[in-house]
Amino acid sequence: IRGARLAASFGTAGGRSYLAGGMTSWREERRPVKAIERLDVEALHERKEQDEALQILDVRERSEWESGHIPSSQFLPYHDIEAVPEGADPERPVAAICGSGERSGVAASLLARHGAKHVIHVVDGGVGTWGKRGWPLERPQHVAAD
Repeated sequence: IRGARLAASFGTAGGRSYLAGGMTSWREERRPVKAIERLDVEALHERKEQDEALQILDVRERSEWESGHIPSSQFLPYHDIEAVPEGADPERPVAAICGSGERSGVAASLLARHGAKHVIHVVDGGVGTWGKRGWPLERPQHVAAD
């Protein structure tokens, strides 16, 4: 089911879509090819320390976000990406992060499709790995009802 949801977010249905001849055929026909930069969590941390323009988009589910997220990151589940998120600058680099690297791959592709100029796919871990390395995580402050 999860694979089907990931495929559906790319616009494929029922697992019936494929690229005849694969990427080799695509390149031989001199069709356009674009790449999305990939970083692991450690490299993302280094980049965040050095590049104030870097935006981080957490594409996990709300319950995951509320359990802890990278300070100053934005939140939008991968399956809700229909444009560059409000408040994000499509001219600045944006790194998509999740819990493992799967959902962030889908999100990175969607962000690029919707006009983000420099998209980064965070691979080999995610927010949990960030926390395990001892780097800060934020949790929302819930105000108790009177």
